[in-house]
Amino acid sequence: MTLQAKDIFRQLPPSSIKELMKLEQLMCNQWPAVKTTVCEGWLVQLSNGFTKRANSVIPLSLYNPHEENQVKEEDRSEDKDKGKDNETEQGSQEKFACVVACCETIYSTQQLPAIFRLANIKSVRKLDDILAARNYRCSDLTLVQTLELEQALRSEQIVRLKQAIKMDQTTRLEETMGSGRTIGLEQTRFSFSTNTHIQCELMDHPSIPWINYYLQFSNQTANQSSLMLQMLSSVKGKSAYLLLKDEQSGEVAACGLAIIDGIYMGLHHLVVAPAFRKQGLGTRLVLHLLQWGNDNGAHQCFLAVLANNESALHLYNKFGFIESYRYWYRIAATL
Repeated sequence: MTLQAKDIFRQLPPSSIKELMKLEQLMCNQWPAVKTTVCEGWLVQLSNGFTKRANSVIPLSLYNPHEENQVKEEDRSEDKDKGKDNETEQGSQEKFACVVACCETIYSTQQLPAIFRLANIKSVRKLDDILAARNYRCSDLTLVQTLELEQALRSEQIVRLKQAIKMDQTTRLEETMGSGRTIGLEQTRFSFSTNTHIQCELMDHPSIPWINYYLQFSNQTANQSSLMLQMLSSVKGKSAYLLLKDEQSGEVAACGLAIIDGIYMGLHHLVVAPAFRKQGLGTRLVLHLLQWGNDNGAHQCFLAVLANNESALHLYNKFGFIESYRYWYRIAATL
């Protein structure tokens, strides 16, 4: 994967930088690393190598309006005082190189490759160049998209989607998990135009069965279930762990997670089982979670989606999600 600077790096206004910082912090909180340390204002996340997002460095100190304005001033003065600019650039490169070396040491002690997650703003361009020069490969260009919930749910397109799904009964149940903890379970029966029935189970805490379905549908190994439960159990905020089941066979067809933090709701781990794909279940999964978020006080929804995931992009576009910013990973050579 090759990044074209002219297409990727953008000068953002302070309001957009603040939103970027907020969304980055929310994503860290809603998919928390097992351990996080801070190195010169950069978050260094460690989770035994489980997912790049929870095992990467986020240079949060670069994601602020001051840094972005400084880049803007440097661009303006480039032709006025090249000697001074060269000294400034050399100093910043040396500082970045020292912090990168510190992060590499932290990951090497865990026998993990260093990974950096970088947003597409000009203040991180020098860091990206330094990592590229150190033979870090680029991976997983990702779009962070947002949606205003109340306005979207009132839109004509989503109203038509809701009309296509008849919610004919909703009950509040209580299910006791193996740990002895009681969690809320909401069940809704969806009637489809194909006369098939999908049952929706909405739990407010993570469980090993839900995690195993997610790992299975996303082709990940089940031996990470305990670690994933540990990570999700540390999440603050109201959560909805959703399962869609086929009523006739009892098979689980899809799963997804929504987490509310203040006015924001994040959508995570949305996946449909291979046997049930291309049947509209992704639409129903997202719609139910959006409605749940709106009913529980969320105003804005966000999610992250790979730039090459065309089917997911089409689905989210149908609901009106728009791109806020992009990020990608720089990954060190294998140890």
